[in-house]
Amino acid sequence: MPGMEAGIHDLDVLLRSRVPIILVETSDERRALETFKRLALRNGTPVMRWSVTTGLYLLLDFHPYLDDPAHVRMIREIAMGYGAALDNTHLLAELTQTRPLSVVMAERLRELREWVRNRTVSAN
Repeated sequence: MPGMEAGIHDLDVLLRSRVPIILVETSDERRALETFKRLALRNGTPVMRWSVTTGLYLLLDFHPYLDDPAHVRMIREIAMGYGAALDNTHLLAELTQTRPLSVVMAERLRELREWVRNRTVSAN
């Protein structure tokens, strides 16, 4: 599989370059995790993963949360401060302070409906 080996080589270069965020889209999550672990062992780099159920920093199943601007901002701030020490406590604290966009929008729609209700006159 020369194409796959080239991909692994490219991933290895990214990891050694200390790129703070790497997006990998795959249907074979297990193979991707094993590849990261193998490359990390080769380079002497820790692998940290994050998922909704276990915490840490390979952002698994994170795409639904990217609809929330607060989560996008959090990821940007993590990437910009990748030289600073971050731990699970920091990431989880940020996540618990965010509110889903659907909740925020529902609240705004309620407020808008109330505002309209108070400013309109029935046509009857």
